[in-house]
Amino acid sequence: MLKLSPITRVLELMGQVLEDGRSAVRGMRLSKEHMQNPDLAFSRIPQELTVQASAGFRVIVEGTPRAVHPAVRDEVYCIGREAVSNAFRHSRATRIEVQLEYGFRELRVLVRDNGCGIQRWTSAGRVSGGFRVCANGRKELGRS
Repeated sequence: MLKLSPITRVLELMGQVLEDGRSAVRGMRLSKEHMQNPDLAFSRIPQELTVQASAGFRVIVEGTPRAVHPAVRDEVYCIGREAVSNAFRHSRATRIEVQLEYGFRELRVLVRDNGCGIQRWTSAGRVSGGFRVCANGRKELGRS
């Protein structure tokens, strides 16, 4: 296994942080039309990412789409976008899905893939910035 010099590793990490920042800004620039229509917003994520999207991707909608409070909608989108981004970047999946489930008093978003999983990252004691984004977003929505 090739060991990278500390400076090379720092430069790689800086590049990833820069790309994550660009991706986040692109996510904030969604048009009003996209934000009113979460399935459309989610379906655009692969085109917005700068990674090579080799996995099949689809958005599934269950229930009757309805208006969601803008703060909740935006936070749910940010969490879901981060999960989709992580799947494309790290999972080596061939299939990634976002499922939006509209219930009577809830909107549930499930992101799943057939990739390698996250066990290797969490078992090594590392928590990525993406997981922090998701955890912080859940706290904002009153979930733990």
